[in-house]
Amino acid sequence: MLVKMTSDLDLLGQFARGKSQDAFTALVQRHLNLVYSAALRQVRSPQLAEEVAQSVFADLAKVAATPSSPKILTPWLYAVTRRTAEEGSSLTLHPPHARAGRSDMAHPGRPTAPARPYVVQIATSVYRSGDS
Repeated sequence: MLVKMTSDLDLLGQFARGKSQDAFTALVQRHLNLVYSAALRQVRSPQLAEEVAQSVFADLAKVAATPSSPKILTPWLYAVTRRTAEEGSSLTLHPPHARAGRSDMAHPGRPTAPARPYVVQIATSVYRSGDS
């Protein structure tokens, strides 16, 4: 499969029809920087931005084979990222005492890269768990 030449909708369709991890991985790799950076701008925490990104791609995996599957992926990802970041910001997912000693807290303005393979693994496993 030539991933670079395949459209987002084709990849999403491949994933929805055949649970193609390669197709879903390609989508995550294409759009992770957008989702992570949009989340980071809103939540201002690299760890929380990573959690938002994981949640967004898990949501994508869940809706991929449904009628509410996005027809144009980038705006959908951005909208879900904003909504998820707003929800995450209003909740205390990680109280301050849980963050004590984390290396990212030493430089809160400096973003760290998200754990890409973990995002793919989490989102794909969420999709698979919905099959049972």
